[in-house]
Amino acid sequence: MEQGPQLEAAGLALGVVSGIAGQTWLSVNIEGVQGHAGSVPMDLRKDPMAAAAAAIHAIEATCTGTHDDSGGLDVSGEALVCTVGRIHAHPNQVNIIPNWVIFTVDIRCKRQEFRHKVISQVEAEIQEVCNKRGVNCTIARTHDAPPVHSDAGLLAQLQAAVLQAQTMIQRLVPDSTLSSPDQCDSSSSNDQDSSCRITSSEQSSEACDSSSSSQGSSCSNTRTNQSSQACNSQDSSCSSRPFSAAQFEVPVLLSGAGHDAMAMADITKIGMVFVRCAGGVSHSPREHVDPRDVAAATAAFATFMEMDLLEQPTDTSDRVEL
Repeated sequence: MEQGPQLEAAGLALGVVSGIAGQTWLSVNIEGVQGHAGSVPMDLRKDPMAAAAAAIHAIEATCTGTHDDSGGLDVSGEALVCTVGRIHAHPNQVNIIPNWVIFTVDIRCKRQEFRHKVISQVEAEIQEVCNKRGVNCTIARTHDAPPVHSDAGLLAQLQAAVLQAQTMIQRLVPDSTLSSPDQCDSSSSNDQDSSCRITSSEQSSEACDSSSSSQGSSCSNTRTNQSSQACNSQDSSCSSRPFSAAQFEVPVLLSGAGHDAMAMADITKIGMVFVRCAGGVSHSPREHVDPRDVAAATAAFATFMEMDLLEQPTDTSDRVEL
């Protein structure tokens, strides 16, 4: 699964992966002076939470290339992303200036050398913020993984396999209209009704046998009930959108997420295929991949395996003649 929005935005089911971004995790501990929220004037505080907020803002400015400092890094084309994913304050009370604040920083990009430059600048900016605010700061690197690059030969083979598999993919998952309560637009009630008719029609063709009139009646009733349940609500999410697994181009994407292939790259060549996911959502209960896209990926992988086997030389040296 891509774990991002690019394939869905392009209307493509599959893409191949050029490599996996390197990643570094930092743990930042800022220590100030704990005090009462009502009795310590603002200009006399050494507030680690305020320092953490300023540091996080500086980190974002660096990673988006919008830092006011003329010595800022040029981040264009580096696929740089920085995330503060966890923050904790002590004693974590509404009426107390914290004693200390700890937060994490996740830094990823495609080039090792550039990531090291970013880390150095981020660490320097955090220290500068802490010095200005009179608080103490320590920064620890808790994780570091170099970038990994896909094998060029495997990358080309996977691209070719996706294209060669299109006939099989169209047999498995023909183009259709997809309707679901969480992917719809309620701007038009007519569109909503149309969407429900499409859904019920598709269900009818799969679930009903027209050879029996009584069975057809039963299916019609079921279809009506399903339609009313799914589409006759006031939910603002019911229109149809086209679905297609067909594609005549295969994009090459960098994986910002880590994968087992990062470890496997130490012992063998790697190559990967991405499958689009709904809304680009990952690491969430809403994470979803359409089963038809999984079928398309399976067809592409089967084609890749067939291509690879056909290209392997046949070794008959150990064959025993009977």
